[in-house]
Amino acid sequence: TSTFAIGLAANLGSLPLSLHHFNLVTPSGLVLGFVLVPLSSLILAVSLLSLVPACGGLAFLSVALNQVNAWLAALAIGLCQAGATVPGAWWLPPAPVRGTHEVLVFDLDKGGSSLLVRDPRASLVVDTGNPGHARRVLAAACARLGAMPPAGIVLTHEDVQHRGGFNDFTLACGQPRWLLAGPSRGSWPCQDGTMDVLFPPDGWDAARADDRASVALLRLGNARLLWLGDAGFATQKWFLAAGGGADFRCDVLCVGWHAADIGLLREFAAAAAPRLAIFHRARQETLHPPDAALRQFLRDRGIEVWDQEETGSVSLSVFADRIEAAAFLQPARHLTLPVSASAGAGGGSSCPGPATGSRSR
Repeated sequence: TSTFAIGLAANLGSLPLSLHHFNLVTPSGLVLGFVLVPLSSLILAVSLLSLVPACGGLAFLSVALNQVNAWLAALAIGLCQAGATVPGAWWLPPAPVRGTHEVLVFDLDKGGSSLLVRDPRASLVVDTGNPGHARRVLAAACARLGAMPPAGIVLTHEDVQHRGGFNDFTLACGQPRWLLAGPSRGSWPCQDGTMDVLFPPDGWDAARADDRASVALLRLGNARLLWLGDAGFATQKWFLAAGGGADFRCDVLCVGWHAADIGLLREFAAAAAPRLAIFHRARQETLHPPDAALRQFLRDRGIEVWDQEETGSVSLSVFADRIEAAAFLQPARHLTLPVSASAGAGGGSSCPGPATGSRSR
């Protein structure tokens, strides 16, 4: 009874910390406590006992006791790992969503931009980065927020920095219900809003993967977020020339950086007219990195510029009348953007199936 009481007290006492820091609930701790509490007491006793021969000059006996302690510790770790494999031993409750949607724009190096969109019921991932990004950043964030597995994944183009981590991500987070790989133009209800893929048009061909990257407009309630990805000069000129009549005006513009081309044309930025432009961490080898002149051009037009070299990941909380932006590396940096009711679009909570809107390579 006392062992159960100690385990229960330990679990209840650590639960707020576990939820806050790891978003984790571990009911298996109540059962494992019957073994782990006495085992941990034994480990502590042996550790204290090993000090006695050390003080008496019998170092070899102290080493032997510490070796026994190492075996006991390995046994405790093994029991925890085995318990974690039992169904229902732990779970990750979804973290609350502020407003109607929350968007996390990841800070990935070498141009590997990625996005996580959540509403109170489901989540969507745009690009998975490379294998390292998928394991260390995206999967960790999804676990922290309880977004495992995501409802869907969109892979914008065949670039290892954007889709190379897909397998690693799904191994860590589970298979999504649907997948869009390199989608062409189309519009689908998704995440209690609408995802409009504005580019590329049918029949578009280009030598570089970045020039074939899908450009998506996410309509989340009344907010519009344009995911430009790594699209460069040719893509942006297509929009400016006519763009098939696409309306690409937005509240927030997420800009990747093309490997060997201009990342953002001034005339494109002026036509999109965002209130906030988020520059993904540019490749070091890019020929046209974002410079001071471009930043000043945007600011002169009332466009706030957040460079992820400075801000790190950016979180966007979407409300009916505003977007609240916060920077991970600069906790004091906040921005509130009003949104226009006319910018929104309706939609359901369903999303396209694996075959819908995908294009073959």
